[in-house]
Amino acid sequence: MNKYLIELFNELNNKNVNYAVLRGYETLPYKISHDIDIGVIESDLQKIVSILLDVSNKYEYKKVFKSKRKDFYQLYFYNAKNGYCVKFDLWTNFTYKGLQYLKIDTILLNIKFHNNIRVLDDSVELLLSFLKEFLHNGWIREDKCKILKEKLNIYGFYNKDSLYIDNIDIQDFSNYLEKQKFDLKDESKKFIKKLFWKNIKCNGFINTLNSMFDYLYKYIKDKLRKKSFFIVLIGPDGSGKTTLSKMMLDEIKNKTSCFTSSYYIHGRFGILPNLSTIIGKDKEDTKEMKFDIQKQKLLPPYSRLKIWIYMSYYMFDFIIGYFKLFRYRFNHTLIVADRYFYDYFYHVHFKRYPKVLCWIYLKLLPKPDLTIFLKADAKKIYKRKQELPISVIKEQQKRIEKLIKKLKNSVEIETDKTINETFIDIKKGILQWMIR
Repeated sequence: MNKYLIELFNELNNKNVNYAVLRGYETLPYKISHDIDIGVIESDLQKIVSILLDVSNKYEYKKVFKSKRKDFYQLYFYNAKNGYCVKFDLWTNFTYKGLQYLKIDTILLNIKFHNNIRVLDDSVELLLSFLKEFLHNGWIREDKCKILKEKLNIYGFYNKDSLYIDNIDIQDFSNYLEKQKFDLKDESKKFIKKLFWKNIKCNGFINTLNSMFDYLYKYIKDKLRKKSFFIVLIGPDGSGKTTLSKMMLDEIKNKTSCFTSSYYIHGRFGILPNLSTIIGKDKEDTKEMKFDIQKQKLLPPYSRLKIWIYMSYYMFDFIIGYFKLFRYRFNHTLIVADRYFYDYFYHVHFKRYPKVLCWIYLKLLPKPDLTIFLKADAKKIYKRKQELPISVIKEQQKRIEKLIKKLKNSVEIETDKTINETFIDIKKGILQWMIR
């Protein structure tokens, strides 16, 4: 990570890119605490993007996401080996919903160097940090407000770009911080109205409206892009489905993933009550990860009638699951299922499943972006989790191999290695499908 960031900023400096890290640069280039916000002159945007791509590829950070809105370009780079995602937010101007409040070319005249990185002068950084909270949120967290107040007392607000922000505004901003006022929704709305008329005065009525409509169009277009990724892990019990699912979800909790949230599925969506509950048995938990090992009785295959009833009923749970998936579609959400309806087609109990139901399931029900078959030696699987005889494990693996041939987006991952090595292989497999 250190070498990657050091070389990245060296390249930006050597190629004379007019940029500055806007905030949160204190630990750079040795540690990243959050997204790296960089202001850059628009004419240098393609140059900085090219440098980001070249240096990232050199250190095996692959681009997994990009987003472009008005005056804002976002890139995510992910390294499957170390499990880190570096997120860059590139700002070519400072606008709120198409309304300009600071000029990038003026702001970038006020820079200093921190660990050989161009960063903003303290008074400019203070103003930008405040306006980000003030305009976009309408409130300031208590801890953030205290930090900004301390900086205000030392540096004061930058006040040279007077086109959109005048001395009265600066005085108001200072009073909010001095009085530790957190809820600023009313004050923010009042300032935005004032900003609208200042934009008309400085840029003209038509240009201001065009800028606002341009922002709205690009915002909606970006919002409607699919950002989630749905993964299904399949394999006999003991192949590591639940353990590896937990590792993926933990990476998101630790904020090293390229995803910001997660949704876990164990078997099905759990929207309909399970049949065992209806007939008076214990309720099935479709969300809890279970690591206990229990010896299962090897029951004979279900009758065709029972399979028809079972699969027909649960089919509706998966159909309704489309709405669940749609809810996460436009967010950076990793959806992980360590069991799914594919289990019906390789479990011994469902050996006599009707082909027509198989066709309906595969054609009509929600399909993952990637299905991962966790393959390992049957004896090793049995040693890990002694639930099924080796002969049954082998039979399930053969059925899975036939199944994945019918699935377009699928990959085999060998799990005979250590769990960490397998986890890296899975992340590489996911990465290959994400960057296609």
